[in-house]
Amino acid sequence: MDKTDKKFLYIVNTALELAILIGAFIMFKVGKLTMAGVLNQVSPVWMQLAIGAAAGVVTGIICGQLVTRLNFFESVLELIKEMT
Repeated sequence: MDKTDKKFLYIVNTALELAILIGAFIMFKVGKLTMAGVLNQVSPVWMQLAIGAAAGVVTGIICGQLVTRLNFFESVLELIKEMT
């Protein structure tokens, strides 16, 4: 993977993170919502954290297996090796 591909990947990642940040700002400031109100709306915070952590671990394992075993993701594996 050459430098232009990496730069594009970093730019897209940064743009997505900024979009999430802007969406959260709009939700909390314009919508007049509180963080506690949003977090406690569906289920307790501890349950949300446990489910999110479990989902993240399972997703990470699946993605790790895909990246290391399929030749299709060879460039992604190279990028991960360079980043770490």
